[in-house]
Amino acid sequence: RSTAIEISLRDTRLGLGHHNQLPITSSSFSPLDIPKVFDEPSFSDYDKSESRNASFKLLDEKKTTIAPGLKSILSSLYIKFDDLELLYKTREEYFNKIEHNEKFKKIKIFISDQLELLNSEEIYRNTHGIFINYQTAFQLASLDKIFNLTSIKVDNSTRLSFIIENSTLTGFAEYLAWQQQNDLNGFIISDEKYIFPFNSSIHYKSDIASISSKVHLFFSDLTILPLNPKINQRYLEIYNKKQMLISCRNALNKLNENGHFVCKLTDTLTRFTTSLIYLLYCSFKSVTIIRPFTLDPSSSHRFLVCRELVYPVNKSIIQYLEDLLQHKPTEDILEIISVKYLIHSGFQQYVHNTVQRLLQREIQALQKRLYFINHSNHQQINSMLKDEDLKKAHEYITVPRRSRILCVEPDSGIKLPPGWTKEWSKKEERHYYFNINTGESRWEPPN
Repeated sequence: RSTAIEISLRDTRLGLGHHNQLPITSSSFSPLDIPKVFDEPSFSDYDKSESRNASFKLLDEKKTTIAPGLKSILSSLYIKFDDLELLYKTREEYFNKIEHNEKFKKIKIFISDQLELLNSEEIYRNTHGIFINYQTAFQLASLDKIFNLTSIKVDNSTRLSFIIENSTLTGFAEYLAWQQQNDLNGFIISDEKYIFPFNSSIHYKSDIASISSKVHLFFSDLTILPLNPKINQRYLEIYNKKQMLISCRNALNKLNENGHFVCKLTDTLTRFTTSLIYLLYCSFKSVTIIRPFTLDPSSSHRFLVCRELVYPVNKSIIQYLEDLLQHKPTEDILEIISVKYLIHSGFQQYVHNTVQRLLQREIQALQKRLYFINHSNHQQINSMLKDEDLKKAHEYITVPRRSRILCVEPDSGIKLPPGWTKEWSKKEERHYYFNINTGESRWEPPN
């Protein structure tokens, strides 16, 4: 493989190096050919990141580049300008097509457009679950299948715990409740109520600071864009810089040792985003950027999966994130660590390979959507998913459920305090304790 870039360190860190990779070419097809997207429909091929090792450079100096008025400047170390321009022009052509024609948004081409097919048959209720928020539920299921996120080492008497930072990922809570058979302890950060089907093991909090315990899994959605019709599709990363800093800080503060952080992102092209990924690369045993088949291949969305947080957590990284959050506006921050860290051989090569792969996939998928929009051949589109592809899709979201945890009950030698009785919950399929005088109920035996 070629080296992603050659860099000469200069006094000004805004100078870019020479890119060695070959440019991406537009998919070649005749007007009658349907464009192909590499590795469709399952998109199971992805770049595996190198595991963090003892020789990995930890951050020992912090250099922040502030550039007021240049918040939209892309300074990518990993993609050639011509390739970026091809991506942006293809995006713009697609968004211009669908802006005034709602039916074009509903064209079903990829499996991600048809996830309701995985959610429609009762026979799969106990195989991989059937959900209300099935799109995001299946997104987490597909990640769990690859990374064994719910197989984190939890002893038989401990419940899996998690924090979901955004109500847009409520489907994650649905999946985890199904996968863990409701034996879990989860928190959703939201002011909304009843956005999740009632479950006594999942709690709503308006502020993450009110959660004192550490958790096994931490989830964040950084694809939420401002409610502004003039979103610049070329520079999506500028809109969530502050939230990215907050989410990374919260994950490092709230995760148990060996806990996992899963973050849904837009592009990973700028120095700012790549610098944050580097800080996470310093903190976790492995970091992977992936767009599973449950995500639209023609979108900018992707997941950052950070596995096994290393203890003790580097407090200087958390403090640096806090310091960056004090800068107003956050959008003016272009770069937060020196280029010499971003060109660490293992990290540089991995980011180059995976960003290049996802950029190529997005361009090809957008071209395929444009083909069908231009040909308006909806009947042919909706019949494209083969039975064998659907069968594989079911397999790629199927993760064995965790056996129910045996609830520790008081033995016959323990006498409950006056007013307390032991009852059976049909919904939760476990015992609970009820005080007939106060109406209080609890899962654990009263003292």
